[in-house]
Amino acid sequence: MKNRIKISYIIVSAFVLFIFCDSSFAQISGYQGKKFSIGYGGNIGYAMFSRNSHGSSLFASSDVDFPDKLFSFNYKHQAQMELVLSNKHVFGLQGSYGLTQFKAFDKDDSYEYLYSDMWGNNYNSTKSLGENYYGQMKILTFGMYLKKFTSNTAPIGKYWAYKIAVLRYAADIAEIKMPSDFPTLSIPANEYHTSLVFAISQGTSRVYFNRFLVDTNFEFGLPFVAPYFNFESSNYNYNSSDYNEIVAKRMKTRLWGNFLFNVNVNVSLLAF
Repeated sequence: MKNRIKISYIIVSAFVLFIFCDSSFAQISGYQGKKFSIGYGGNIGYAMFSRNSHGSSLFASSDVDFPDKLFSFNYKHQAQMELVLSNKHVFGLQGSYGLTQFKAFDKDDSYEYLYSDMWGNNYNSTKSLGENYYGQMKILTFGMYLKKFTSNTAPIGKYWAYKIAVLRYAADIAEIKMPSDFPTLSIPANEYHTSLVFAISQGTSRVYFNRFLVDTNFEFGLPFVAPYFNFESSNYNYNSSDYNEIVAKRMKTRLWGNFLFNVNVNVSLLAF
């Protein structure tokens, strides 16, 4: 992992150095001569069918009462830096971090347990959980994007952006209080998995006080993971290995909901 970070750092550094050394770069105006910006923002998604990190959602079962459910959002912190490449293009690097919840176990999930009758005879029987159980998820991304401006001169105006990012995600189900006779699972807490996510967005950048760049956009994202669309029951019953598998699939399904449609609001400083 450290080697990957070093390689990424070398590639990005070489790319930026090349841009600054290129004689044509001097011909790019930017905004009042400023071509580089760095900032912070938020990636905001509405928690409609899945719960956010506080357990709130509009339609999913939740302990939070209406009207608080109406204002249920997922939020990812993000930092970015951008460099104007031409009068129509901006290159950026961005990292993000956020928390959410996912349905680890469905109320209709069933499992096998040992039943003893009054004469001491043991039998295998099955029963359903009877309620939904939710776990916490951590989501991190680091990637690059390219903005293509369709009006005015970069970095202000309307644009389309295309982003590819490394996705790291982990779940923690250790805090879930399962029935005492439920199979013991072997999913380590905070064990990170790696994938990719692609996103396309349309937005507008505006400058305020000749110093601050305010960027808002609507983003559509697709993680490169296989979702699990059977929301009623796992169809994996009786043993822990089956539930290890289904919990992992439900994590991926939650990623789709988390990235599918979001609003980004970023504020950056036009540095130089």
